[in-house]
Amino acid sequence: MKTKIQILGLITVLSVGLVLALYLRSRSISNQNNGFVRSIKIGLLTQEKEIVINAGKLGIAGADYTGFYLWDRLEIGRILTFNIHKLDTQTRVIAFPDTSKNGFGRTDIQIAPPYFYVTNLKTNHIFYGTISDWQVKGLITYPSKANKVYMTKSTKVLARIVDRGLLNLGHWYPGQTAFAKSPAFDGIQGDGVFSRDGMFLYDQNNKRLVYLFHYFNQFLVMNDSLKLLAKEHTIDTVTKIKYKLGQLDKGELGMASPMAIVNRKSCLEGDWLYVNSGLRADNESVNDFELNSPIDVYNVKNGKYLFSFYLPKYKGDWVTNFTISKGKLLATYKQGIVLYRFSNHI
Repeated sequence: MKTKIQILGLITVLSVGLVLALYLRSRSISNQNNGFVRSIKIGLLTQEKEIVINAGKLGIAGADYTGFYLWDRLEIGRILTFNIHKLDTQTRVIAFPDTSKNGFGRTDIQIAPPYFYVTNLKTNHIFYGTISDWQVKGLITYPSKANKVYMTKSTKVLARIVDRGLLNLGHWYPGQTAFAKSPAFDGIQGDGVFSRDGMFLYDQNNKRLVYLFHYFNQFLVMNDSLKLLAKEHTIDTVTKIKYKLGQLDKGELGMASPMAIVNRKSCLEGDWLYVNSGLRADNESVNDFELNSPIDVYNVKNGKYLFSFYLPKYKGDWVTNFTISKGKLLATYKQGIVLYRFSNHI
């Protein structure tokens, strides 16, 4: 028995050591010379408000003229509103029918005023209502598994779907039997899972979508029927995914070699795409890169890189997510949320 415990302890130590080694190797890749430069604007942001809170559990749901909406991943239906005029927060709770919250698995919330949408990704259900009273008014059931869902104003469902083990994009109207798949991913390199992993961004006002890949320097611009309008590139030079696949616990497929995340987080506002890059530019110091999160800005209408700016660390942590609306930037960190104002010369 003692020998088994010692073996288990050794395995645990080795596992932790392997994870740490992979992380350090990934940071090393991020910090090396990566063959590109940034045009960095200094002094672009002014901090307006900070709120110390466990923001690691908060997701960004949307924005309007009053401010931003965040949702609690641990408490289904709990919404935190951040008013950019009063610089305060309030808590709202979505009221579900008596049994609707039973069986909730992985959840996602989208707020596109005046509507809210709560997606149960486990059961393929979308609950919807209005923010005037935060009451669930109805339910939509879409036909197949997805891991990211958007509702449009025309009740079309846009989704990143799991199709025969591969990630794809699809759209669906209530009454149809299946998602109509987009050809946007045709010709994408790699295994069809990690190679297609990325961020699915939707702009309600312009009926435009952007898909930004995590592990190489490409983003796709589409309309809300998922017709591909353009393939564009970020400023870094990572054109091919470099990794090895291996078997993890329970026979699952996973990464067996470390690699840097090229594009960490992002948001879309109007014609501009904001990308939190995971790679240091050749004209950046290691110190600047370690103390800040670089945000690269692109025009999605023509794919051009415009400029970059820094989001500083907060209480020693890099930004975990961010969104932009009406000249304000809301950033979430592990220990708080911070509101910034852009200067007039943006």
